[in-house]
Amino acid sequence: MTDSNPEDLYQDFFNGFNEFDADFTDDADNDEKSTNWIDKFFGRRPPEIMRKDITVHLEKSFLEQCKNDDDPFGKFQIDDCNILNQINDRFICEKCHRSRLYYCYTCFELSPELIGKIPEIRLPIKIDIIKHPQELNGKSTSIHSIILSPKDVRIFTYPQMPDDWYDLNKIFLLFPKPGSKTVSDFLHHYYYNEDDDNNDEQPTKQQQQQQCFRYDKKEFPIERIVVIDSTWQQTKKILRDVRIKQLKTLIIDSEQTLFWRYQHGRPLNHLSTIEAIYYLFKQIHMTLFDMFNNNNNSNNKNDNNNSDHHSDNNHSNNIIDYFRSEYNGQYDN
Repeated sequence: MTDSNPEDLYQDFFNGFNEFDADFTDDADNDEKSTNWIDKFFGRRPPEIMRKDITVHLEKSFLEQCKNDDDPFGKFQIDDCNILNQINDRFICEKCHRSRLYYCYTCFELSPELIGKIPEIRLPIKIDIIKHPQELNGKSTSIHSIILSPKDVRIFTYPQMPDDWYDLNKIFLLFPKPGSKTVSDFLHHYYYNEDDDNNDEQPTKQQQQQQCFRYDKKEFPIERIVVIDSTWQQTKKILRDVRIKQLKTLIIDSEQTLFWRYQHGRPLNHLSTIEAIYYLFKQIHMTLFDMFNNNNNSNNKNDNNNSDHHSDNNHSNNIIDYFRSEYNGQYDN
């Protein structure tokens, strides 16, 4: 990002965009080309582009956020991505035979030059993404998730839907509907109100200190998370689907987007799909780790009860063990 003021940046960008894209059309390949040019112009952190009659609108709030934060990604543990800068030639996808750069956003195939060089992230919970048919693959960040976690992420283009949602009590929709619980509230309620799962009251801190985190007595409550990939206007049709309506919903605690192409007119806490998935897993991990810590502290104060709180051998492979260690950036890529 340059040190120019937003108005100068706007004019420079507008002039360059017109020279590059005078004959712009809305097909996905042309859009990808324009996005590549924008990436080079802004050093891969461009502001929002809104084209109406080939005009460009820069979100000043986002520009100011970039300007005021010298290292917005400094808090993340991200692998070295210089390998991407070394790729100059596009490849032809073997499945769809189209020209792509880093990966095919239609077939989810990596460039041959990147195979084995991109980190593969294993997720403790499966993710199903329901993508609106008008959401362009070339712009969708949901593609990033399946590229990084091909074994744990599936993408369905609506009205296509999964046919293996067998236990709906363990499948949750990540969406801010009225009455949705945050991930943290849901997990605290589930584990600390073990005798009454229908009790909606959130346990107080005092109750949590008095009770034990009985992770060995309950199965992990979340088997799969469903995420909708669309604009806010497009979600309405998907949310009306009976298969979606029957899912319980979760939300994440508010976070600010760092994605350059966020939705125009929306506040900065409206995240891209890949950001929402990232913060979901981070918040689940940090919540459960804190619960483990609190449980251990409680056990240390009540040594005579330690044997009651020790997990049995059958629990050794439970998914909950994944969260015993402190979060160390395993989802940051």
